[in-house]
Amino acid sequence: MASQGENDVASLCPGQDSVEVDSSDTPEDKFAKVALEDLGRVFTQFGGPAQYLQRNLLTEGERTAFRDYLHNLLPEQDEVFYASEADLPKVKDNEDLATQLPLAVRVSSLGFDTVCSLKPSPGQQVAKELLEHYLKDGFVTAGEPLLVTQSVDHAPGLNPPVATDTGLKCFSLGYIKGMARSTTMLCFLHRAFVRGWDLQSCHNKLWRSLLVVYIHRLQTGSKVEEALKNMQYSTRGAVRKANSVIQIVKMIQTLLQHGMQDFTVFTRQWNQMAPTSHRLVGKKSQALKLLFELAPQAVLDEVVEHVGYWGWDSAAWTDDSLASKKVYPGYQFPAKVKSWLPRVKVCAESMELFVRRVHDSHAQLPEYMRKFKKDQAAMDQLAERAAFIWNVGQEFLQQVPVKPGDLQTGFYDLWAFGSSSVDTDAQAALMDKSASFDVTKSMSSLRALMEAHLFTSPVPQSLADKDSLDVDAWELQEKQLCYDLNVFETYKKKCAAAETAREAAKQEWRLRRREKCEQATTQFVDTCCKLVVWDGKKAELTVAEAAKFKREMLQKCGAAGQPDRLPALVFLNYTSPCLIYAEHFAAHQHVLTWAMHESGHGVGLLLAPVFTYNKGRIHLEEQKLLTMFGNAHLNVDTHFSLLYQEKADTRDCRPMTYPGRLVFPGATDLSKSLWQGCLLRKLQRTAPQEFVKSKDLREIENLSADSLPPSTDLRDNHVHGASKVCQVGPEACAALLQSMLEGADTSKLTGLLLLDLFPHTADMLEAFCLQQRVHAKNLTLSYMGFFESQTHLTWAETFVKEILVGKIEEGSLNMPNGDRLDKEISEDLLESLPRKPDLNVLVWTKEGNLAIPAGLVKKWQGHALVGDKFAHLLSSFSEKGVTVADDSAATGSTEQGQNPSPNKRGGADNQDSAAKRLKLDFLDLSQRLLEANAVSEPLLFEAVLGGKAAPTLQLRSNHLVVLYNKTETTYTSSAAPFLAGFGKGSFKLVKPGEDTKGHKFEMKSSEDLVVLNGSVQTLGKVVCDMRDKKPDCQVCYHNLTPDTEDAKKFSLQTTHCVAFLPKGLEEKDKVDQNNLAVKEGWATWQDSAAVQLLWAVRWVTKGLTPVKPVVHLRQAVSLNPGAMCRLSK
Repeated sequence: MASQGENDVASLCPGQDSVEVDSSDTPEDKFAKVALEDLGRVFTQFGGPAQYLQRNLLTEGERTAFRDYLHNLLPEQDEVFYASEADLPKVKDNEDLATQLPLAVRVSSLGFDTVCSLKPSPGQQVAKELLEHYLKDGFVTAGEPLLVTQSVDHAPGLNPPVATDTGLKCFSLGYIKGMARSTTMLCFLHRAFVRGWDLQSCHNKLWRSLLVVYIHRLQTGSKVEEALKNMQYSTRGAVRKANSVIQIVKMIQTLLQHGMQDFTVFTRQWNQMAPTSHRLVGKKSQALKLLFELAPQAVLDEVVEHVGYWGWDSAAWTDDSLASKKVYPGYQFPAKVKSWLPRVKVCAESMELFVRRVHDSHAQLPEYMRKFKKDQAAMDQLAERAAFIWNVGQEFLQQVPVKPGDLQTGFYDLWAFGSSSVDTDAQAALMDKSASFDVTKSMSSLRALMEAHLFTSPVPQSLADKDSLDVDAWELQEKQLCYDLNVFETYKKKCAAAETAREAAKQEWRLRRREKCEQATTQFVDTCCKLVVWDGKKAELTVAEAAKFKREMLQKCGAAGQPDRLPALVFLNYTSPCLIYAEHFAAHQHVLTWAMHESGHGVGLLLAPVFTYNKGRIHLEEQKLLTMFGNAHLNVDTHFSLLYQEKADTRDCRPMTYPGRLVFPGATDLSKSLWQGCLLRKLQRTAPQEFVKSKDLREIENLSADSLPPSTDLRDNHVHGASKVCQVGPEACAALLQSMLEGADTSKLTGLLLLDLFPHTADMLEAFCLQQRVHAKNLTLSYMGFFESQTHLTWAETFVKEILVGKIEEGSLNMPNGDRLDKEISEDLLESLPRKPDLNVLVWTKEGNLAIPAGLVKKWQGHALVGDKFAHLLSSFSEKGVTVADDSAATGSTEQGQNPSPNKRGGADNQDSAAKRLKLDFLDLSQRLLEANAVSEPLLFEAVLGGKAAPTLQLRSNHLVVLYNKTETTYTSSAAPFLAGFGKGSFKLVKPGEDTKGHKFEMKSSEDLVVLNGSVQTLGKVVCDMRDKKPDCQVCYHNLTPDTEDAKKFSLQTTHCVAFLPKGLEEKDKVDQNNLAVKEGWATWQDSAAVQLLWAVRWVTKGLTPVKPVVHLRQAVSLNPGAMCRLSK
């Protein structure tokens, strides 16, 4: 006789009578058996708990009823504070989880919809195991809170709020980790609701654990980040298992729906953050690649559904079987007989047949057998039989006029559902692969099908049949078109990924190559050169340092103690004495005197003064030098001239002839001097040299990170006066050095020490570095330069090294150490570009895009049955860039696929200029044109733009900026033309937190626009162009972070904030286009949709530096005569 307690449990738990229980079972054990049996049937029927809930809670009313049941069953506890706001507090991963208390929520807030997790819905096996744990220990979340997110796109109006006074909606939380746990418990609670179980009485322990659910809402960014976090948590702990291949496939499918372009980006990011044992490499990586690139979408969906239903451990698949190329379309199984090759080639249909066979046979196995999965060899053999079954069926269909539906049911479906007779026939045929195989005789199942249709009479084609055939033909054509487009889009993604990988490899190769050149150049300069800073107060220290360097060079040359074998050649560039500090003149005299008298073979090269800011005083400067040399007992009677060719600009202040003198010790007999026969002394002139171009004139820079830009002058010829005259150029210095050594008797010398007392822009240092190896076989040349400051020295050393590295990279100079330098990266180091895929219907254009053949358009456009469908398809294809092309526009042959010659294109020179202008992106003036006579704002300032028949830029009151064409001709500008500048100004280093009225130089990414050499370009293009010459180039005052997905893109972070402060205009200053912008505030130019405030930039030694802000139009503009358009906001 049952006890009273057992009767109570039976009344509270309907269904107990159908379950076998032991007499020793407690009431909770009996209830657990009832629940497990009931939920087991539910899981088997629906495939999992989430699937059950999604099928039974479709409407808002059904969800509201379930919410009310949960609230009655699990009332709020007074001692617990439940989080119920619409936006729950977030915690950071790995930072706050250990210190932040979890949030308490009601179980009704947990979600179960497909969008709640990136992973597939949990399968029945996982749900059963979790349910057993819950019925034993309860739903424990205090020790391991659920990790949730609220970035879930639920259908509007489906989920009611948890309570009337809360913002949090029921069944709305998504999951980073915890979907299986939550949906299993919600499914159990819904069954209790349906079956009428009194959970509080039947299983009080489980009921108490459900009163409060603890969660952490993680702070996440993109969906990709959510997926990576899920995979990261799945690999932690002793209980959890890493995500299976199919779980990762489902997550990637979801990410692709949220805008991710390429699944390989996700795998690369995961491999960078995952431990070695959980990275997607080997079989897993191969399986992912094959599933996404080769598997048909229908097959992929079936595999995902199968694994979701059975769970990975009990499913039919393994990493090995999914990573085998033999099961995917395109694989050709071997055959000795040629006629057998098409019969054993895997195609999309045969793979679908193979998957159906695998799934059906797996479902028929007893439960204990499902964990013993087939090995890879067995799966490969089954894939071969599937390919054979499908292809033989198609071969049979071509020979025997049976209906495809009869072949499907009488042959394909039989084998897919496990027919042993068909499988035996297939195995026997594959074992022999006989050349005499006959599809109508060798396969008993096909022979029976043929005999059944042997006496079927042909049916004449009716009009309805013809229409049906047209519809079928269109459906096939539509599928082919969509397939071609999908293949093309995949091809483009692969090309983009390959190009990114190639560009990253090229950049890495360029950096390694440049590093190799820099190391060799640095070693060369450190070996042959010594650069020091003048100590103007203690010139004797400088002399001692020069003497020490000479002794070191003598020791290297094997002539220690023989100073006459290493005389000094002193170079004095005194063309602009005003550039030299007074105390340095005295130091020059000390070093020169020591160099001339320390060895009897010493000689000096003096370039006499040719420039002074005081008119008529050049002779005084020269007299001052001659007096100094006379006091030092030096002979300066030998003259020479440094000649230059014609000037490019007659306004250039540099003379065509630079006078010079050779300096000898006073006691030297010139007739016996080893310099007696030198070419410069004989001819007393150099060969004519070319002036340094204005744009190539050098400017000494401060290379420290926080130094201000060297110039605010936009012109190429921003170097003027003394500095311009002093730059004779490295070619001229090389000519002087060469003419001194040519003809000189250097047989008794082991080397020559070149002392550069005023290096200025390092012309002689560069010339020495280029000439040193020319004379290295006969004479060891060494260089010592004396610089005004450490800043000057650092710039000169860096600048010359960069010049040498650049010449080595371009091939005009060999490596100093003799190493071989590759000119181009080997193709073996680059990822190969994917081959153009074969298309069914669409054709390739000469530009590499897709086009629909004109014949296809003629066939279906206006068709009575499918014309509307074709028009809709054509419209959707046009939006994706697919055009309509005739045969001449398609690359149908090799000749057509090549780039046509200019004559075939009509000739670049014959293009009409108006056609070129049509390519410009013009500013929309529809809302900006003004009537000139109707403008009431007074005119304040105006300036005519540069160019022929240009309009006038006017600034009027109330911050009105207009462009007014006062001419009688239509004005058409170039793309984004220069509008106005801010005149003179200066830069200021802005400290953190300091406010400034200037315009800050702050770049964010490679997409920012800048102005280089008058052209508006993206910062990415400017940097990428320079990387070909200098791969490690930088943007001043910023750190550059490359984009992981596109090597040509990058982001920028400001390290030092510099701002341009305009000087402003005085009454005497003339207002013109170059300074008009200063008359308006920064906001006027920044807030306008017609103009843009950009930075003009210039490449210097330190990197890309700002010059000054400028105003440009955003687009080209075309103004008719008398037209006026508003440019301000």
